[in-house]
Amino acid sequence: MFNPTLGSVHATELQNDTIRLTFHFLLKVRVYPTLQNLLSTLLAQEPDFPVTSKTSLQRELTEMGFKYGQTKKAQPPTPALEPPKRAWRKSFIAEWLQRHRIKSETFTTKAELLESAFQNFPRKEYPVNRNMQIAILGKQRNIFRNADRIPEELENEIIDSDDDNSNDKMQSDSDDDADH
Repeated sequence: MFNPTLGSVHATELQNDTIRLTFHFLLKVRVYPTLQNLLSTLLAQEPDFPVTSKTSLQRELTEMGFKYGQTKKAQPPTPALEPPKRAWRKSFIAEWLQRHRIKSETFTTKAELLESAFQNFPRKEYPVNRNMQIAILGKQRNIFRNADRIPEELENEIIDSDDDNSNDKMQSDSDDDADH
């Protein structure tokens, strides 16, 4: 808790468990657990949580044994993937077009070469995006499978209950006939 002489916050074991659970919850819902994400989730769950700053949260996480590090930034595209720049000389743009197997005439202007390059420039694709798309498609397929399965199950239950009702009615009719 709050120590007035030091001005620092020390969380109890229960509060440390709450921090751990929240950290793992963020991972489970595929949210990167930055200090800001973790702190805002903790305060949203429990507004009176004693840790109210990123600095205090960092200290608590360090005391708990968490190791935070800077993640790798996305790599910039390689020069081969970069489109030609307007500042390039006409000869550089022509070479870029040749490397990318785009036909151009020698008598075209620099503006026409640039236009040709931008029209034929390949779309940027990163493996992360492709993997993310595959994961999202997989989730969507599961959602649609479940959505298709539920009406089928309900329909089967209705049919079964109709069969049971008709069997019960036939049984009660035969019981009524036996009584007369």
